Amino acid sequence: MKHMVLITICLLCAAAGFSEEAIVQFSWQDITTTVNASGAANTNSGYSCMWVFSEEHALLTDTLQRGTNSTIYGGVTSTWTFGATNTYIPSLRFYKASADTPGYFNLMVDPRFGEGNENTNMVTGIILWAKQDFLSGANSSAARFSTNSTLSMAFTGGSTVVNWDVRYVVKQGGVFYVSWPNCVSAPDGAFVIHPATASWTVLTPENYLLGEMVSLVDFNDVEAVGFYMRGARSGSGSNQQINFKLNSFTATAEILSDME
Repeated sequence: MKHMVLITICLLCAAAGFSEEAIVQFSWQDITTTVNASGAANTNSGYSCMWVFSEEHALLTDTLQRGTNSTIYGGVTSTWTFGATNTYIPSLRFYKASADTPGYFNLMVDPRFGEGNENTNMVTGIILWAKQDFLSGANSSAARFSTNSTLSMAFTGGSTVVNWDVRYVVKQGGVFYVSWPNCVSAPDGAFVIHPATASWTVLTPENYLLGEMVSLVDFNDVEAVGFYMRGARSGSGSNQQINFKLNSFTATAEILSDME
């Protein structure tokens, strides 16, 4: 009887076809040219501009060359405290400096402050890779975070940003979860978490509000992954643009597929 149970378990595991694979794998090498936002800011008035959060319309044009997971969704908002209002059209882009140096995710919002006026520019946003673009067959099969699954990202530089707050984002069952506490509080280095054992809080993506703590989450059918970011820059110069210099983002998960 014991042998029959073991055989049944083994057969079920084989039928399920579980494997740990990369579902998102993005790096600076995917960028061979500067890629701009897919459209102008939805609002640009007063002391703020906003690319409205969307899971249907790409935040950036999906023209990244050589790349995987090239379509990026999400939203970004920027507010500033002084200077020009909507006289300058802000930009949002993946920037490629040259063929031999890393590209980086460059959030550049430059409202052209008046010289000598102390100002603070605050950027908040969410960057997402959606299930329909997952790798390793996870676009058509369930992706589950096991205890071996990881979320990792690396930054190089970012000295123009202060008060960093960068966290991982996972969507499941229509709910957005943000890792708690923040995983990136400095602009350099690689940052890795195991989502199955991490703590999370609920996120309202339309206004970037963090809600109740939910501790462990059983991620058994992941719908999107990415990161939440918040940063500020203060100064008296005319250019207080913000650069989040992201070099890579990777997510791994178990791919659950029925094998005949």
